[in-house]
Amino acid sequence: MNTFIKYLAAMFIIAISMLGQGCVKKAAWVDIDHKTKFDPSQYLRPGWSSNEHDERNAKLSSINLYDLELINPLKTAEGKILYGEERFDYTKTYSQIRLDANALRAILKNQSMIPKEWRNKVICFDGAIFRDADGHRCFFCLYWHDNWHCKLLYFSTPIFNNYVSAVYRNK
Repeated sequence: MNTFIKYLAAMFIIAISMLGQGCVKKAAWVDIDHKTKFDPSQYLRPGWSSNEHDERNAKLSSINLYDLELINPLKTAEGKILYGEERFDYTKTYSQIRLDANALRAILKNQSMIPKEWRNKVICFDGAIFRDADGHRCFFCLYWHDNWHCKLLYFSTPIFNNYVSAVYRNK
């Protein structure tokens, strides 16, 4: 029995060591509620509407936050800098699923699971686009300022290198 306890202790130490070296994959699973349709009027002023949506989000019932890719769409592979509608059109070419407001809502409900590495970024959920009463297009973003906050980012807003699109690999 004493040998077995020593064996377990050794395995535990190895597992902790591997986790510290990134050999063991981290997991933070968040369930996404698609039954409750995201209603922009709950979060936005009257006159706002849902404008465009990455329909592949409907396939996602849950996501592992550590499997998300945070892609910087400011530059194409050719090095061209993109803004506004041109930037958004480029994100639509991704094979990955551009996460939407339902994913953001699920993540906000589970803030303690959000990776600390995200704190220096503005995470764009541009899988759902909204239009205000004047016709201007925008999407929701998640950012850290002493705790997690959500804001709208208009297509006309200047964006910087720390603004990334949250995408999930299409299985």
